[in-house]
Amino acid sequence: MMKKFFALSVAAVFFCMFSVRGQELPDQGANEPGSREGTENLQSADELYPYTARLRTNIDRKDYEVSLKRTEKITEMMEKALLPGKKEREKYIAESIKGLEEKYRSKDKSTTDGQFIDELVKATLDTLDEKTKTYQQKLEEKISSPKNGILGGASASPAGKPLEATRAKAREYAKELVEKEYAGLDKSIAAKLIQEAKKKYPLYKKGQKVENITYSNGRNHYRISGTFYGYGIGGRSIMINSRTIPKRNLSAEVRARFDEKENERLCQRYVDNGMKEHRAKKFRAIISLTNKRLKEQVEKNDKAGFIFYGIKDERKIAEQVEKSKRNKEKFDFAALTPETQLKFYTNKWVSASTVIKDLSGSMISVTRQRIAYELKNAATKEIAGIAQKMAKEKEQQNNADNQNAEENADNEDNALPQ
Repeated sequence: MMKKFFALSVAAVFFCMFSVRGQELPDQGANEPGSREGTENLQSADELYPYTARLRTNIDRKDYEVSLKRTEKITEMMEKALLPGKKEREKYIAESIKGLEEKYRSKDKSTTDGQFIDELVKATLDTLDEKTKTYQQKLEEKISSPKNGILGGASASPAGKPLEATRAKAREYAKELVEKEYAGLDKSIAAKLIQEAKKKYPLYKKGQKVENITYSNGRNHYRISGTFYGYGIGGRSIMINSRTIPKRNLSAEVRARFDEKENERLCQRYVDNGMKEHRAKKFRAIISLTNKRLKEQVEKNDKAGFIFYGIKDERKIAEQVEKSKRNKEKFDFAALTPETQLKFYTNKWVSASTVIKDLSGSMISVTRQRIAYELKNAATKEIAGIAQKMAKEKEQQNNADNQNAEENADNEDNALPQ
């Protein structure tokens, strides 16, 4: 009976927090999620709810700009409603303990003060949970409205499954197509480059006619054509017609025409540079097709109303827990920094309804803990005052009863015959 009484008494406490006026959700005023004022033993909201949309998604804005804007807008709307500031919480607490004296005076004598306060807190939080569910439904209706524009008129719970519009999947698709297109080209390109290299760096043989062979001697530069008769002593010079020209006077490219090892080196360099450009061209083709594919897939998901969003990966967490156990280490996900926690999140395409439920769960846990803590403190203080008042009343009543007893005794004595 008392639980029902509590539930009814706090039913209106959070109504203003979740009420919807037409298509507008209420603005709760300035929020103070990180404030520790009056809650010294409670974690701050920054610790309990470390993920705003901007941090949680952790994705490239240019690829998923629509998703980021949608998540940020939804988060902003929900923070105003589900993360009330200190003044709003004080208002809720005041409403919750209104009429507390009457309830406390009528409680069963077997119910301790601690149990009484726990029932009050539970009833308040149960009401909060119900209002949260209602708020979620209203928010889904609001953001699905064509007038709102957040989802472009799409449903918060779209039918069908989203496309796997991720950069990894798009690259996989692009690489497969480009590899097919370039299949067999590697060998043909290499063969073509070898022929070009031989043409660019011909290797002259003894007795072959040569033309326009340039060389230098000090500051002077010369050009000669004629017959290549071979090498000088030790191979350090070449002979064209009757002229002996030291190899050191030849440029690297000219020298390669008369030096087999140098010729081979320059030809290989030419082929390597050509293949490098060929691979770069293929890579650019993969990047271009990846961007095109990703953009097309993302636009389809955006149009359907899906959102690319970071969801906690319970599998990763479970694996880390097992690993920590094997290493005899302690693993507490909640104790990790926001940056470290991000490692255990996976970006997925989900409905706006999923985003709302996920964010709501994180936010309302903060509000539940804050309100439970602050309500317990307020109720304890209030009950202490009530108990003191009741003790004083009892003392006054006892004094009155004793005085009446004395007066009755005196009256009885006076009534005895003399």
